[in-house]
Amino acid sequence: MDLHATFDFARAQARVEPHGRLALLSGAGQSLALRAPVRLVPGEGGRVSARWRIHGGQRGWVVLTSGGARPEEPPTDAEAERALALTRAHWERWANQGDYCWLHTPLLRRGALTLKLLTHAPTGTLVAAPTTSLPEVPGGVRNWDYRYTWLRDSAWVMDVFMGLGHREEARAFLGWLESLGLEHRAPSVLYRVDGGRVAPEHHLTHLAGHGGARPVTVGNDATHQVQLDLYGEVMGAASLFFSVPEHCPPEPGVWGMLRALANEAARRWREPDRGPWEEPPPRRHYLASKLMCWVAVDRALRLAVSHQLEGPLAAWARARHTLRRALETQGYDARRGTFTHALGESELDASVLLVPLTGFLPASDPRVRASVARVCERLCSGALVHRYLHPDGLPGQEGAFLQCGFWLVDVLAMDGRLEEAHARFERLVAYANDVGLFSEEVEPSTGALLGNHPQALAHLSMLRAARTLTWAEERLRRGSPLDVAPPTAS
Repeated sequence: MDLHATFDFARAQARVEPHGRLALLSGAGQSLALRAPVRLVPGEGGRVSARWRIHGGQRGWVVLTSGGARPEEPPTDAEAERALALTRAHWERWANQGDYCWLHTPLLRRGALTLKLLTHAPTGTLVAAPTTSLPEVPGGVRNWDYRYTWLRDSAWVMDVFMGLGHREEARAFLGWLESLGLEHRAPSVLYRVDGGRVAPEHHLTHLAGHGGARPVTVGNDATHQVQLDLYGEVMGAASLFFSVPEHCPPEPGVWGMLRALANEAARRWREPDRGPWEEPPPRRHYLASKLMCWVAVDRALRLAVSHQLEGPLAAWARARHTLRRALETQGYDARRGTFTHALGESELDASVLLVPLTGFLPASDPRVRASVARVCERLCSGALVHRYLHPDGLPGQEGAFLQCGFWLVDVLAMDGRLEEAHARFERLVAYANDVGLFSEEVEPSTGALLGNHPQALAHLSMLRAARTLTWAEERLRRGSPLDVAPPTAS
């Protein structure tokens, strides 16, 4: 066994203090403690090594703990055994509580466990991925830091956890949102998991990433962007939570926050923004952003009416009507037969699939069907779907987005095209690695996983697509129409 420890992104070497089977390593105000079954041998530059022979049936513990300036001593072998048993029991209990009465149960359970592991337990916030700078283009510059919580991602995972029956995770996220004070201040696009602001983006020029990729990025400048879709993402998730009778009605503090978000959506929807894909400037009037502003005021109205809550209902109704008119007239290109990625423009992106997924129009609407046909024609590579193909100002061609591929499965199932939806789903889940994990993207020609890993949106979109397939099959079996969105869609 060999350990080479550094601190502060390899800018500080570790000092090693050997104590037989225990070694303490420290530097830059951080520390590690290592315990092994045999004597540890210190080396140069923060290195520690040990050699021993282990035979079949034998068991030995190597325990590494981290801390501040001085770590606590690692647990003993007996303590580690007990901790492992408790950990295994906890995760087995959590996984077995979920409702996996869908297809591919082992893969779905793995996806749910992945999302839970990416969730910060005290707050319910979801980390987009636990990694930074895994390249979206091999050898390219599309290397981002995903170790933060995007409001969009956390809101979407509420949908999935609710569908699985894990409601406490959704409750924790709503409580965290309330703690941010969004009734009195504008939300940020992303946060640290503790609710703090994300540091400005900077590059670690002394490091190379996976496959020699540069730059290695820490921080994320998306925190300063205007992304108006987040109002609808949060409101959609909240309305789902409060559709469960025992969760009703919203507490005054939560309703005050939701009311403020709906008011902001009604006030700001005419502004350009950076859109859900965080494209480089200039800001544009992205279809997805306007659509999610429509979701914000629509769900706020529904909540207020259902639970007799106070709010500017007339203003929200006017905004909803005006937004619908703008989306149907400026967001749809009748000549090309498709919704477009921005109002009044002609380019296409996969976010047009959100039109039926949000319940704005049924999947059977001719405009939706025409848009789906354009997506299949222009953005698909087999079962994979690119989010867009137009130039975005960055070098290199990114891979196909797994999230978008699963969105297409959703929409096809909602339109009753179950055979095609199932076929696409099977081909998409085949891109999972040997332990059932997905990255953000796939390189269509090789099947290689690209980008940060494991990526939350890919897993939650897979779970949602499986749920939609099951929902559609059950409705068709009962002879029920498919002219509504699945009951837990945001």
